[in-house]
Amino acid sequence: MDDFEMKEPQKREKRYVKIDINSLFISIISVLSVLVLILSYFVFDGKNGEKNEESSQNKTKIENNQENQNKAEMNVTSATDSTVAELVEKVFKHIFLPSGDVRIETIVDVERLQANNPIFYQFAHDGDKILLYSDRAILYNPEVDKVLDVYHILNK
Repeated sequence: MDDFEMKEPQKREKRYVKIDINSLFISIISVLSVLVLILSYFVFDGKNGEKNEESSQNKTKIENNQENQNKAEMNVTSATDSTVAELVEKVFKHIFLPSGDVRIETIVDVERLQANNPIFYQFAHDGDKILLYSDRAILYNPEVDKVLDVYHILNK
């Protein structure tokens, strides 16, 4: 039985580390602040950066497509025309419109427009109207009195 002698458990000495509450609080706040900044970069700036780049490319495409189209494709209506006011009033029933100058165009050759920008013109037909503002383009069908699509243009 000598092999199984009972040993008394060793008493461990308890050691305490002194922590300054103010420095602990400041450290935790600092780490949390850094984490929030990193997270906000990826959530807001990362995705919006891609969207802004894509939107600016789409804006350039729409502007180039609209500028490069022949007069045979679209008829530009003068802003002083009384039909412009009527058209704006009809569209305003469906969507809030920005204040400012508007340019109205009538689609004549929808196939060519759909080839250049198939997403915006996917529901368009010959005779539909495009209301062009400084920050958006609105595709409107006056026959069925419906707004078909809205394209927002980001101005930097």
